[in-house]
Amino acid sequence: MIARPDSGLLAEALDEAARDAADGLYIVPHVDDAEALALLGAEAVVAGRAEQVLEWSLAAADAGRPVVLVGDTGAAVRDSIRRAAPHARLLRLAEPASPSLALSINRTVRTPTPAELRAAAATWKVLAAEAREDSAPTANGPHDDEGDYSPPPVDLLPSAVRLMVKRGADSQGTDVAYWLVPVLAILAGSVGSTRCVRLSEDWAEPCVLWSAIVAPSGAGKSPPLRELLAPVVARNRELHARSVALRQAYDAERDSRRGDRDARGQVPEPPPTLRATVADVTMEALASRLADNPRGLLVACDELASWVGGFDRYRAGGDSAQWLSIHGGDAIQVDRRGAGSLLVPHAAVSVVGTIQPGTARRVIASEQHRASGLAARLLLAMPPLVAPRWTDRTIGDEARGGYRRVAASLLDLAHGEDGEPIELALSDEAHEQFVRFVNDSGSDWLAAIHAGEADVAAALAKLRGGAARIALVLALARHAEDGTAALARTVEADDMRAGIALARWFEGEARRLYGRWADDEAQSVAGRERGSLSALADRLASILAAGQHALDELHRATGRCINGNRLRAALALLAGGGRATCERIPGQRGGRSREVWSLVTTGGDA
Repeated sequence: MIARPDSGLLAEALDEAARDAADGLYIVPHVDDAEALALLGAEAVVAGRAEQVLEWSLAAADAGRPVVLVGDTGAAVRDSIRRAAPHARLLRLAEPASPSLALSINRTVRTPTPAELRAAAATWKVLAAEAREDSAPTANGPHDDEGDYSPPPVDLLPSAVRLMVKRGADSQGTDVAYWLVPVLAILAGSVGSTRCVRLSEDWAEPCVLWSAIVAPSGAGKSPPLRELLAPVVARNRELHARSVALRQAYDAERDSRRGDRDARGQVPEPPPTLRATVADVTMEALASRLADNPRGLLVACDELASWVGGFDRYRAGGDSAQWLSIHGGDAIQVDRRGAGSLLVPHAAVSVVGTIQPGTARRVIASEQHRASGLAARLLLAMPPLVAPRWTDRTIGDEARGGYRRVAASLLDLAHGEDGEPIELALSDEAHEQFVRFVNDSGSDWLAAIHAGEADVAAALAKLRGGAARIALVLALARHAEDGTAALARTVEADDMRAGIALARWFEGEARRLYGRWADDEAQSVAGRERGSLSALADRLASILAAGQHALDELHRATGRCINGNRLRAALALLAGGGRATCERIPGQRGGRSREVWSLVTTGGDA
């Protein structure tokens, strides 16, 4: 046991500017930090589950005490507390407690010396002053749209695509992200399985991108999608007309053989159903479409929730796994009811759509799709909202025509002579850039893991290959501007530089969105915890109504089913509301003192 000095010692040792730090509830990362603080008479708890941290923080805030986050408790914890308890005085100390206190923790019974207290106080004066600078939340919260949003690096796009994106955004009065995010997936879908990028002997990435704009109804997310899809829709009409002609020829051939005794039973193979895009389809139907269209397909949904919601609609778990294989451009095999098995060797399906924020959090950020990796594979963006305004500006024939020629050129690409995707290699400089990016993003991934940001870490892992995929799309689009897309065999340094920059931008958007969703979840948890804690406080008040109770007696009275920290949090809530008081009664014969609680009574109750 560690002997604790009077709780006022630390306060006396610090000046007024650091007084808050002496009175706060400390949330620390390690047991040693808590023990060091206990030596100074401060109250500290070791950070554990997020629910516990929020519970303690809410109780301290309700009691008028600051919350002091020490060391690597993390930005996510700090932001969650600000969301759940905006009235809290939140302080943060950037260093672990034990070394900053300059204490050599002795595991034997002892009290800190005056010299140790003075040394600790000197350090804490500096740290507390620094903490005060971090204590005030931003005006609109830590994930305000305007405060932490950065527009995408549009100037790195090939000229024809860049002009379309800029003119489109200008004509609609929207952020350029409303145009950039879908155009990447649409161009990737136009390339399909005809091309891939070779990164090393054992690593190749397909031309497959899944992207979505997250915005509420009326934000202007649908017009860009319709405009950018126009060349693919036009190609779909052409393919449909060809399919109709092939079907008519097939029907005529089949009918002619019915009257020919020699040809009877020789039924020709039905023609393929040619498509460039599909909407909401089952996995079995999608596999049939891919078999008919081996260069790949584009799933375009104005409301992406219908696509995600279709997962596992007919068979639990199966479709999700197949979709993850499709994102990798891998082979898929689907067993068709009464029609045998269907193998698609290169299932390349890009996905583009829009989704509303609440739906995105409920569907995409669900535990199921986060665990499966679906959320990490989606390139998401949520640009800031602006009020719709009338504008006379238009896209113009130059921008629209240039973009459509690029898309049409990509839609004309074919496989190699062996029916396999044609590989584009990295130039030497592009390879060097990609290696640096992989190493840097690997460090970022590890940092996210250590910070407990599993969703961000998953997104970072997928963005390594995502940068190469984007670079491949941009390289082919650049060649398509002068009609040489079919001849392209190399991803150059400028293409890779742009791909990496866009991947980093999507990383920032992922952090914003996951931060928002985590805050929403924290608020929900905090609301439940606050209600639960209030109910426990009322229960304790009813026990105290019968007379004074020591802390251990209260613990027994609740059946010992209440965590000790939770019990103290409920008592702190009572004390903060002026409903209960606590005093320390010395133990008999020099024994340990007891913490005794009493219900506060008014004059009328006496």
